[in-house]
This record gives sequence, structure tokens and C-alpha cells, in this order.
Amino acid sequence: RIHLIRGNHEAAAAACADAFVWVKDYHELHVQDTTSHQGKQLVVLLHYAMRVWNASHHGSFHVFGHSHGTLPDDPAARSLDVGVDVHGFAPVSYHEVKNLLLQKAWVRPY
Repeated sequence: RIHLIRGNHEAAAAACADAFVWVKDYHELHVQDTTSHQGKQLVVLLHYAMRVWNASHHGSFHVFGHSHGTLPDDPAARSLDVGVDVHGFAPVSYHEVKNLLLQKAWVRPY
């Protein structure tokens, strides 16, 4: 089951769109996680990196691709480049994303 967040080079994916559960430009994923607030973690998915995103001030996560590891990481933002070329050409699990983001120095802005 493959879900696709559309990027800027998706001609091949568009040709076989029926192979995906869905194809979207943007998606907000609620992951069941007993260690997160109210038992779920909001993960905002977009091909492009954002400086702010829905509920970023509440600790939501943002994962993106596009930059292929060339965008400097913000050590205080709960955002992560999850492109496979950044992570040994393999997908990154939610638990890996969570562990990496929780190591950052994020502080609630108020």
C-alpha cells in the first residue's frame, strides 16, 4: 500500500496513479502514539520544506523531501528531510522520524 505526496517530478507516478492508495499534494497524518499528547501525533506531509506548518507551535511534526539533503537542518524545528537519498536509500519509519525529531532542541514558543 503506497501513498504518494506529489512532488515536482511526478510524470511517471501520474502515469500509474492507480497503483497508489492516494496521490495528494498535502496531507495531515494522525499517528496513534500513546506517548504523544492525547495519544496521537500530528505529522504534516508536503514535498517541500516549510518553516511553519499546522500546529508547529504545538509540537506537530513536518516531513518533506525535495531538497535531497542540501537544505541545512534547523536544530530547533520538528521538521525532517525524509528523502531516501538522505537515509541510505531506504524509507524512514515513524519511530525513526520521532526519535530524530525528539532529539532536537524544540521549545514551545509560548
